[in-house]
Amino acid sequence: MTESNKYGLTRDIPEDVKRKVRQRCGFGCVICGNAIVQYEHFNPPFAQAEKHDPDGITLLCGGCHNEVTTGFGSKFLVSENSNNPFCLRRGYTAHRLKMENDYPVVVVGTTRWENTITIFEVFGEPILQIEPPEKANTPYLITGVFCDEEGNELFRIVRNEWIGSTSNWDITFSGGKVTIRRKLRDIALQLQYKPPSEIIITKINMYYKGARIFGDQNGFRATAPDKSTISIGSSNFKGFSCRTAFSIDYSSVIVGYMCEYTGF
Repeated sequence: MTESNKYGLTRDIPEDVKRKVRQRCGFGCVICGNAIVQYEHFNPPFAQAEKHDPDGITLLCGGCHNEVTTGFGSKFLVSENSNNPFCLRRGYTAHRLKMENDYPVVVVGTTRWENTITIFEVFGEPILQIEPPEKANTPYLITGVFCDEEGNELFRIVRNEWIGSTSNWDITFSGGKVTIRRKLRDIALQLQYKPPSEIIITKINMYYKGARIFGDQNGFRATAPDKSTISIGSSNFKGFSCRTAFSIDYSSVIVGYMCEYTGF
C-alpha cells in the first residue's frame, strides 16, 4: 500500500515535478553533488505537505539523507543548500562508478566489443577509451567525452567517474542507467552499467568535430565530416583484441582497426 500523509498525499511524485526538481538542483545532491539521489520534501516536510511542490522538494544522496533523518545532519543545511545547490555552484553532477577488476566490455547499440582499447576515435583523438589499472588488482579505467551537434559537452567519464553538465535539459541516474535528454522524449545519450564490468550504450546521438556517432537497439552508424558513412547491425567482436573499434577521419570510417584474433 502506498504511504500517504494526513492530507492523503502519497510519496508518488509526478514525473514532471521530479524533472523540475532535478533541473533546479543541478541533477545531484544539493549538499555533496552525488548524482545518485532521493527526493526529499523539506519545505514543508512530507507530513505537512498538501501537494508536490517542486520548490519545496530537494535532492539528497542516500548518505546525506540518512544523516538528516537520523539527526546527524542539519535540516537548516538542507534548506540552505537547496537554495544554492552544490552542483550548480560547480557546474556538474558526478558519481564514481565502482567497477570490478575484469577488462570492461563495451556494447554500442548492437555491437559488442571485448579486449578493445579505444571505442571511438576521431582524427586520431580517443573519445572513449579504456586505460590500464593504476596498480594490480584494481579496476580498468574508462575515460570519454560526449557532445551534441553544437559541440556542447553533454557528459564525460574521467577514469570511471561519471560527470554530467548542469547545462543539460535533464539527467537521470536510475536503475543502473544514465539518461541525458535534450528535451521531452529526445534522448541524446543513455548508458547502463551492468556488473561486473559491462558498459552498455543503449542510445547515442553524438557529434564531435564534424563526425556523428549514432546507435540504438536497431544498429549503429558512424558518419565522417565529408558524409562518408558506415552502418552495421548486430556484431560480437569476442575473441578479437582491437586497438580501436571505430576510427573516424575526415573522409573515412574504419571499424575494427588493428584487430587480431586471440583464439578464445
